[in-house]
Amino acid sequence: MTGSGAAFIAFLGARDEEVGRRLARALSRDGGGPVRSLRRDVHAEEASCRLHGEGWCLSRRQPATGSGDGA
Repeated sequence: MTGSGAAFIAFLGARDEEVGRRLARALSRDGGGPVRSLRRDVHAEEASCRLHGEGWCLSRRQPATGSGDGA
């Protein structure tokens, strides 16, 4: 495989059909090009949110750097 990308695998019982439809619409517009990170922090939907869900967000923000331990 060349380049970078993501693949989604159907997992029966763990999918939310409405989120799946929203994701399909978002990816059909631009292939997910503007997405830079997956946010798991609780936050209100903002301009950098490409696709915002409950407890997650595909974001245009650059990924956080560091070890996550405050270092």
